[in-house]
Amino acid sequence: MPTLEKDTIAIFEELIRAHHRDFLRFATALFRRSNGKADIDRAEEAVQEALTIAWEKQDLFLSSPNPIGWMYLTIKNVSNNMLRQDHQWAMRILQAQQATETFAAPPPGQDLELEGIVPQADFDLLKRIYLYGEAYEEVAQELGLKKSALAMRVHRIKKTFQKNYQEMKKNF
Repeated sequence: MPTLEKDTIAIFEELIRAHHRDFLRFATALFRRSNGKADIDRAEEAVQEALTIAWEKQDLFLSSPNPIGWMYLTIKNVSNNMLRQDHQWAMRILQAQQATETFAAPPPGQDLELEGIVPQADFDLLKRIYLYGEAYEEVAQELGLKKSALAMRVHRIKKTFQKNYQEMKKNF
């Protein structure tokens, strides 16, 4: 006798098989950069996050009169949130870069604070991803890393950046 959980799993498996390419194509269009290149990795991340949300909210998802439309809306919302976060990171990077350029000759002892937000190589990596819009795949390939390793590295750099940048802002 089938259980509700097995039925739900079957519905999700069918949904993924039938619509994953369309979901990915839709998300890829949302992640098209100004240079015309699409960030397929970010699109896949958005689709996976939307599927996770659908699973977590399966009662709402399954009771929707249009579950496929519900998924497209969720993908759009997840993508918009991700793009908004990317924009916020780009602004933080620009502000930090401007702050370090504004103080060409900082008072003694503060030069280490200005330069110490994150190492220059890490700062350059954030700029490549958030300012120049380079895809994780091409950056990871260039650095000889797996995409997952690059994603973890970026996550750690961002945590360090946030912590140190907040400290720097307090001191000025």
